[in-house]
Amino acid sequence: MQSVRKDIFSTTIAASYKLTDKMQVSLSVPYVTNMTRVSDATGIAGHNALSAGNEKSTQSSDLGDISGSFSYSLMEEAVGRPGLFGGLSFKARNGRDVFETPDPAAKAPVGSGFYSLRGSLSASKSSAPAVIFGSLGYGYSFKRNNILYTPEGKNPIIISSYQPGANVSLSAGVALSINYDLSLNFSFAQSFSYSSRINGN
Repeated sequence: MQSVRKDIFSTTIAASYKLTDKMQVSLSVPYVTNMTRVSDATGIAGHNALSAGNEKSTQSSDLGDISGSFSYSLMEEAVGRPGLFGGLSFKARNGRDVFETPDPAAKAPVGSGFYSLRGSLSASKSSAPAVIFGSLGYGYSFKRNNILYTPEGKNPIIISSYQPGANVSLSAGVALSINYDLSLNFSFAQSFSYSSRINGN
């Protein structure tokens, strides 16, 4: 038995450029600091209560997965209809992933390990002094083949194929303007992740 506790801090530098009045491209470069504490349990299961053993702490910092996005205004807001925006983003897998550092007590991973593509559709409608907004998104991660993986304390194995599960997300909320200098934002977000498939299973 093992207890793993993580604190993750991510600082992102982002740049956006407006190509036209309706079109924009963006680039995000995250720098991730991952602090991990691992405790191994001691004792005999079934006879004595398991207690926390020696705790090992590590800290690692590195560039995370770089991403780029494209957004387009599909329909401008008008009386009786919301404004619609479409987005498409791509995330690289340049950050150190779990396949490179399988031991959580060693150098912690800072990337997902997969290229991914995400599409989104967002809507917003003004109703003074509030703005109502919502979005729907779908994320797809590309399959990796022939991954060399070394479990902690074991011999290396090859994972012939790893297909991460897709992800569907939705959110809705309202931004309320109190005055020219202050506004309040209330929102709800939900995400659904489907099962991954390893070697077809």
